[in-house]
Amino acid sequence: MGYRSFYNCTALQSVTLPQGVTSVYNGAFANCPNLTSVTLPDSLVSIADYAFGFQSGTGGFVPLPNFTIYGSAGSAAEAYANKYGFAFSTAIPTPTPPPSQPAASEPEASAPAASEESVVPTPATSADADQNKQSKNSQDSDMLLILLAIGGGTILLIIVGVVIFLIVRNKNDRTKPAIQPDALPNKTDSNGSKTTEQYPEIYCPMCGTKNTGRYCSLCGHLLR
Repeated sequence: MGYRSFYNCTALQSVTLPQGVTSVYNGAFANCPNLTSVTLPDSLVSIADYAFGFQSGTGGFVPLPNFTIYGSAGSAAEAYANKYGFAFSTAIPTPTPPPSQPAASEPEASAPAASEESVVPTPATSADADQNKQSKNSQDSDMLLILLAIGGGTILLIIVGVVIFLIVRNKNDRTKPAIQPDALPNKTDSNGSKTTEQYPEIYCPMCGTKNTGRYCSLCGHLLR
């Protein structure tokens, strides 16, 4: 224990040094007025002057009244007690255990939390769900029929247009003259020879086909 380690510690009432402590220096526990006893181990071999058992007084340290040193016979503790006239005892007191703390009462079991009520669908709710499902299916069916009707009408219009085109073309083919007027009537030149002049090329305003005759070779339209 170092020099004046617990000097002037008024709260100390008793001190027990553990085994292994070999020396206590000067004034380590001096001037502790409430200290009444010390218990010293056998390992202690050196105790300095005024290490414990003294308090400040007129002209220096004076011994504490009713101060007792506990230790083994023939030990450094007994030698220190005899040197300064302190009471010495080999009946080492048993440390008083600290008062036991009252057992903590177990917390009362809390009431189980009320479970959330399960919402069971009523028959009316189920019926509403079925009705909504049937209504959605009906709407989908109606939309499909509308799309089919539109597609079918478009296809029908295309077919009618093709038929009309074929009928008109067939009619024009039957009204064409037997002789294809792809060339102008024969003419006689200055030498008396007959020559044939071609019509100039022209595009049919109906179908855009290039033709050299009077009639369109594709749709039969009269060009000249």
